Amino acid sequence: MRATATAIAALSGVLAAPGCGSSTCYPDCAAGYEPVPNACACRPVSDAATPADGSPDAADPATRKRVFHLLNGALGAIKDANDTRTGMEVADADCTTAGQTHGGGTWRAWLSDSSMNAIDRLADVGPMAIEDPTDASAGVRSLFWSGTLLDGTASTTNCSEWTSYVGGGTATVGRTDTAGSGWVDPTPLSCSTYLSLLCFEQ
Repeated sequence: MRATATAIAALSGVLAAPGCGSSTCYPDCAAGYEPVPNACACRPVSDAATPADGSPDAADPATRKRVFHLLNGALGAIKDANDTRTGMEVADADCTTAGQTHGGGTWRAWLSDSSMNAIDRLADVGPMAIEDPTDASAGVRSLFWSGTLLDGTASTTNCSEWTSYVGGGTATVGRTDTAGSGWVDPTPLSCSTYLSLLCFEQ
């Protein structure tokens, strides 16, 4: 599962790749990714080898799991006070509902709380295909709630288990506009900020 954290960190550079219509545009892609022709975006490098048992190749685009940046403008209080679900359950439901736009399926947010690490919530589903990479632009739009450290384990700040946006609370956030270790912002943000979620197909 720690390999998954490394792969997810590499996704930040993919999500941040700008779109363009020029056939001469070649973005710098993270290791394991290649430019998408005429799109100024990156995609996982396909493994052309076919397993000896004849099973579908996990690197085939048709079998890759997907990830998208949900620009839903959520406060740190992801969970409403009257909701009986946990903050992470609400976030997962938001991702799954939004995932209908990307063909349906079950999705989970890259999110931790004091009882669960983000890295342990996701099935080891790589390689992954990126949906709508141009959704992740620079600035505040590139940030998403995570409560998660670089290795996928929980940080100490999570907006009171994703229930609070007042009282000076903060939470750790991730970035889709910075590759490598920079994809986890070093400074927790106020829970009164409207940020997005990063959603992974399961």
